Amino acid sequence: MVSEKVLALLSDADRRHARGDFAGAVKLYEKALKLDPDDPVAWNDLGVALSGMGRIDEAIACYERAQELRPQYWKALYNLGLAYHRTGKLEKAIDSYDRSLEIKPDHFAAMDNKAMALRALHHDEEALNCYDALLAANPFYEPAWRNKGHLLNAMGNPQEARTCFEMAALIKPPGGGPARPRKAVRSVKKATPKRSSADEAAEPEHLEEEEKDDED
Repeated sequence: MVSEKVLALLSDADRRHARGDFAGAVKLYEKALKLDPDDPVAWNDLGVALSGMGRIDEAIACYERAQELRPQYWKALYNLGLAYHRTGKLEKAIDSYDRSLEIKPDHFAAMDNKAMALRALHHDEEALNCYDALLAANPFYEPAWRNKGHLLNAMGNPQEARTCFEMAALIKPPGGGPARPRKAVRSVKKATPKRSSADEAAEPEHLEEEEKDDED
C-alpha cells in the first residue's frame, strides 16, 4: 500500500509541474520514487518533468522503466516515442508510437506525431495515409488537418492543402479560444486582426505534447 508520505510528495510534485516548476517537480518525484521505486506512473511523470527541462535522455530512461513495470502502459510508450522523435531517432519513435497505438488505437496525438515522423523520413505517402486514417476516425482533429495541409503543400498539391487549412480554420477559428475576462477585454486597445487559412499555412508543424498521468 502506498504510504501517505509518498502520496503527499506526488501531489506536491503534480502541483509544481502544473505551475511549470519542472525542477521542483523532478526533486519531489525522485523523493517519492526512493520510497516507492516500483510506481510506473511516478516514473512516467518524472520523465515528463525532465522532458520539460530538456533532459530528454534522462526522460527516455524514465519512460523505459515505467513501461518495464507496466508493459501495457500506453502513455509511457507514447512519451518514449515523443522523446525519440525530439532527439531525431525517428524509426524508434515510430515503433514506440505503433506500440502505444496497439494498446490505445484511438490516441490521435500518437497518430499525428507518427505521420510527422514518417514525413521527416520522406515516407510521404505513408504519412498521408496516416493522416487520412486519423481524420476518418476523428474529422474534428484540427492539428491533423493543418499538418496534412503542410504535407500536401510539400507534395505539390496546393489546392488540396488549402482545403485542409480551411478545414482546420473551421474547426478552430483563427484567434479562437476562451473568452477573456471583461477587464482584460476593456484594456485591449486594438482588436486582433483576423487571420486566414493562408496564415494557418504559414504556421509550422508542431508535435503533440507528452502524456502526464492525470487521467486515462
